[in-house]
Amino acid sequence: MNYNSLLSLLKAFPDEETCIAHLEKLRWPTGIICPCCGSCRKIHRVTRANIYKCADCTKQFSVRKGTIFEESRLPLQKWFAAAWLITNNRKGISSTQLAREIGVTQKTAWFMLGRLREVAGAMGQFGGPMDGTIPFINYSGLF
Repeated sequence: MNYNSLLSLLKAFPDEETCIAHLEKLRWPTGIICPCCGSCRKIHRVTRANIYKCADCTKQFSVRKGTIFEESRLPLQKWFAAAWLITNNRKGISSTQLAREIGVTQKTAWFMLGRLREVAGAMGQFGGPMDGTIPFINYSGLF
């Protein structure tokens, strides 16, 4: 998908549910897989929205588990907007500018930039722009 402007991106992803549905399609194109044990045998949706529970390992997870979005309470729409702004600014974007653009603190913008740059660096070893399947980086050991 190609979004020519930030406005077109925000129209495509107007709320958290749309963003989650998009991430689920990217991450689990053939069905939900438990990021804890790798099972896809029996996954239950917990009554709380967008939380799943694996019948094999009994752990709960969401589409954010094991990704750059894990441990972040920021709405995915802000993450998507930040990714768009970073990739569409030729000379890069500062954390203060990103903070102003998406309405977060400078410290939060700095944190987001670090995670997004790490994904961009990981994509560089695949030899091309971010397209197709996006690798998910496990951040559980960092915090």
